[in-house]
Amino acid sequence: MRTSQEVLMEFLGVIPVSRRLRLSACGYFRSCVAVVILCGAAFQACANVTRLMLSFIYPATQSFGSTGLLSTMSNVPYTAMAIRSFCVLATLFFKPTEWNKLCGLLAELIRVAGPETNKYAKKLQATALYVLVLSSVSHVCWYAFAWSYKGYGYFGECLDDALMKGMRVWHYCIFQFIFEMLPFVLSLHVFTSAVLMVTLLYDIIRMLGVQMGEVIDRISAERLLTSELLARSEYDLGRWMKVHLLVMLVRDAINETFGGVFLCTFVADTACLLCKSAKLLSLNSSSPPLMYAYIAVTVCIFGIYSTVWPLPMVLALERVQ
Repeated sequence: MRTSQEVLMEFLGVIPVSRRLRLSACGYFRSCVAVVILCGAAFQACANVTRLMLSFIYPATQSFGSTGLLSTMSNVPYTAMAIRSFCVLATLFFKPTEWNKLCGLLAELIRVAGPETNKYAKKLQATALYVLVLSSVSHVCWYAFAWSYKGYGYFGECLDDALMKGMRVWHYCIFQFIFEMLPFVLSLHVFTSAVLMVTLLYDIIRMLGVQMGEVIDRISAERLLTSELLARSEYDLGRWMKVHLLVMLVRDAINETFGGVFLCTFVADTACLLCKSAKLLSLNSSSPPLMYAYIAVTVCIFGIYSTVWPLPMVLALERVQ
C-alpha cells in the first residue's frame, strides 16, 4: 500500500526507493535533494536556537507587554518547529533498512489477510490524499497569514539579521519555503504515514474478529462436524495465526521506525501550543485584532497537531496490543 505521503517523500528522496532506481541518476538526484533539504532544516534549527538563546540573554522589550520570559517564549515555537522538522526527516532518512523492512512486512500482511483487506487499504489511500492536500494547504495559508499580518517591515527586520545579511525579500521567501515550510510539512506527513499504517492494523484486527465470529456461528449451527468443516476451520485458524503474527511484527517495526518521530513531534507540538497560549493570554486590550487572530489560529493548529492528530495512532496501538 503506497499512500500519497509516501509518493511525495520518495519523490524528494526522504525515504528510499527500489534498489534499481536508487542506483540510477534519478535516485542520486533525489538523494541530493533530500540532503539539501536536511542541511537547510539544520541551518534553520541552529539559527532559531541561536536567536532563542540571544533573546534569553538579552531580552528585548516587546510591544504589548511581552517582556523577559514571555519574549523568550515567543521564539520557542519557531525553534521547536525547526528542530522537529530536522529531527523527524533525519530520523527517517537514516533508517532506510527499517523502512524497507516495514514496507515488506506490511505488503505481506495485506497479502495474507486476504482480498477484504484491499477495501481498507483503498479507503486509507483516499484518506491519505485528503489529509495531504488539507494539511499542506492549511499550513501554507497559515504562513501566508503570518507574513501578511507581520507586514513588509517584518522582512526588513529579518534581512537585518546577521545570518540573512545581503538577501533580497524574494530570496528570503524562497529560502523560508524550501528550508522551513517544506521540511515542516514533510515532517507532518511522516507522522501521518505512521498513523495510517497503525490504522490499517486496527482495521485488520477488527476484520479478524468479525471473521472469527462468523466461523464460530457457522460451527455452532452445524449439528455434525464434517471433515470438510473441520478442514476449513483448521485452514482459517492457521491463517488467523499467521495474520496475528504479522500484525505483531508490523507493530514492532512501526515502533522501531517511528518511535523517535512520535516523541519529537509530540514534544515540539506541545511546546508550540504552550508558548503560543501564554502569548495569547499576555495580550491586552490595546493589541491589534490581527495579532489576536494570528495567535488564536496558531494555538488551534498546534492544539490539533498535539492532541487530535496522534489520537488515532494511540487508540489503534492500544487495540493492537
